[in-house]
Amino acid sequence: MQPEYWLNAWVPENVVRFVAQFGLSGIAFIYLNAIFEILIATSLALNIFSALFSFLGAAFLLVVIFTHGFNEVLVRDMGLLGGFLSVLFWPRNERMAGLR
Repeated sequence: MQPEYWLNAWVPENVVRFVAQFGLSGIAFIYLNAIFEILIATSLALNIFSALFSFLGAAFLLVVIFTHGFNEVLVRDMGLLGGFLSVLFWPRNERMAGLR
């Protein structure tokens, strides 16, 4: 709802400088990030391309973890990363899942 807050409070300055090299403002980056997260959530909720979006979500969280350092974001994202990896490596067919 307030992209300026997210930009100023949570996005490291080096990330803002990095996306500026591609002609994106910090606010545009926040909006693109929101769209990306909505796509991930929709994919997981509807079970459409869930492995692909779990991989993308895990990769994104690894970048967040390495750019933010140790703080409350790391604690939250470690749990989310575990969830994405669970979905990514969950057996796909009935025989492997033991449902037969």
